[in-house]
Amino acid sequence: MEKPAIARFAEEIARKLRFTGHLAFDFIETSSGAMYVLECNPRATSGIHLLAPGELTGPFSSGWRGAPRRDGRPKMIGYAMLLRPFDRGTRGFRRWAADFARAEDVLFDPRDPWVPLYHLISLLETVRVSLSRGVGFKEAATADIEWDGEEIEPCG
Repeated sequence: MEKPAIARFAEEIARKLRFTGHLAFDFIETSSGAMYVLECNPRATSGIHLLAPGELTGPFSSGWRGAPRRDGRPKMIGYAMLLRPFDRGTRGFRRWAADFARAEDVLFDPRDPWVPLYHLISLLETVRVSLSRGVGFKEAATADIEWDGEEIEPCG
């Protein structure tokens, strides 16, 4: 999404740090409209898979400014959405069903019929990790890529 405050923040950080590589900030917006940085990564955010192929070229072009062009259709990870239909009772289910019907699954491609099988295998692996470690599904899904900020012993 395009937010001028985020663009100003990112440009200021890059300028002050004299940073010339790729930075990706994750923000949260409060109900009052205040923006807070959640994290910064020297790589694309985990949401990059929600961009259509044509949306990936602009940000990597020299002199590019602005948000990626969107095709107007919401994106989702279909099998992840299938895990959450009853979050908020009957009303939540109706909203979920409408969102599911409207969105495009970014991982499904009818040209590759094996994708659903691979997703099932991935899902089963996450369930295995969840059960073997006694953690929730979300924690199991990110266990191999997440760092929770524990202190690291200084070198030397």
